[in-house]
Amino acid sequence: MNDGELLLHNILDNPADDVVRLVYADWLEEQGDAKRAAAIRWFIANPDYYQFVPITEFVPSLTEFKFSGEVCGVWHRGFGREVRMRCADFMTHAGAIFREHPVERVVLTDREPQPQHTGRCGWMNYYEVFDDPVYFSGGHAPRFENYALPRELYLLLRGDSDVIENSNNCWAMYRTREDCVSALSTACVTYGRQLALASRSGPTPT
Repeated sequence: MNDGELLLHNILDNPADDVVRLVYADWLEEQGDAKRAAAIRWFIANPDYYQFVPITEFVPSLTEFKFSGEVCGVWHRGFGREVRMRCADFMTHAGAIFREHPVERVVLTDREPQPQHTGRCGWMNYYEVFDDPVYFSGGHAPRFENYALPRELYLLLRGDSDVIENSNNCWAMYRTREDCVSALSTACVTYGRQLALASRSGPTPT
């Protein structure tokens, strides 16, 4: 592992620390990448500036992939802070993104929490429902609901939620839509960081 990788890992582990980013900029300049170094310094000097960019500017290696929908990110303080993409694309490419950027927010553009008659809204565990033959025997057509989450994300949901379980569904319910969306973003960030950490000591995940 070279100095640049160590510095990048430090940035990923300490996303609020601008000093580490500036040290990384110095290292980039020493390696001949003055343009990238200057960009990081400019963003650090202008912390209120945000820029929406294609996800391939975050991770150039992703240019070879076809995405199922529009993907973009928010560039802030010299690195990617937020990503917006469809759920399937995120599950496929989260590892690559989080290995290079200290992402703090994720928006899954094809997911929307389901309102309930109680006034709450929630997320459903996709695999608990759609892998259940009892569910389909009741006449339900197999489909991806926009409030259903992959098991990997559902199990990482945190916050003030009530979990409702019965024979053929499993829900995490929140008081407001904003709480739902925030909990999902946190789960996505946790998932991406887990992949990034795993890649440091084992085979590189996708």
